[in-house]
Amino acid sequence: MNGYSGAGPAGGSSASVEGQPSGGLWISLVEIFVDPQKVFHRIAAGLAWWKPWIVIAVLTVVIAWIGQPVNLQVAGLNPRDLPPEQLEAQLDAMRRFGFVGLILAPLAMLLIFVIIAAIVNITVNLASGRSGFKKVLCLMQFAGLIGVVEQGLRLGILHMKGIETIESSGDARVSFGMAALPWFSEAGNFARAVMDSLSVFQIWYLIVFTLGIAAIFRISRGKAVAATVVVWVISIALLMLQGLSAR
Repeated sequence: MNGYSGAGPAGGSSASVEGQPSGGLWISLVEIFVDPQKVFHRIAAGLAWWKPWIVIAVLTVVIAWIGQPVNLQVAGLNPRDLPPEQLEAQLDAMRRFGFVGLILAPLAMLLIFVIIAAIVNITVNLASGRSGFKKVLCLMQFAGLIGVVEQGLRLGILHMKGIETIESSGDARVSFGMAALPWFSEAGNFARAVMDSLSVFQIWYLIVFTLGIAAIFRISRGKAVAATVVVWVISIALLMLQGLSAR
């Protein structure tokens, strides 16, 4: 991850945004992984927030489509002990109306981004008065591509192992963090959510987000961490809800 230097307003290190590198959306989709500083420059210079959202929307639909067989397999295991008739009706509805989920998935993702960006915008403004909602939203979506990669890898691993090998809801979980260790297999919903929120990819996301907030709004990294903590806490809450819905 690229670093920044300079004195921040609070005496800590801070990232400055000076000038704008050439390029736009497409090169930014690559550089957010290998040279995020250039992406931060472009966001600070006014790169439109809706451009990365279109990419994320398409990827979200693809991931949701690839994930449908996994969801059907888990639902078919009847983890809620539904009567046979009710279970068959549920599976039939999932097959017939799965396209609705594909349509709603990117809209739900955008709604989550908007809500979190609004909260982060308030947090940064309280700390420095320098935030901007659209820039926070744009940063969240570029950094969110890291999470999209994580989701894609999870589904890829499940498909390579074979959907038919899923014999419990636990078999459908793939973790890139501490939750993958065998002695955490019986962890409760909160503990698992915390561990999943600190996976390799999520830590990467939080680092990029922190550096981005500091660079784009020219505040110290110490102040930027406050916004990152807000995002982390919300991510734990969302993972807990996801864990409850999977039961």
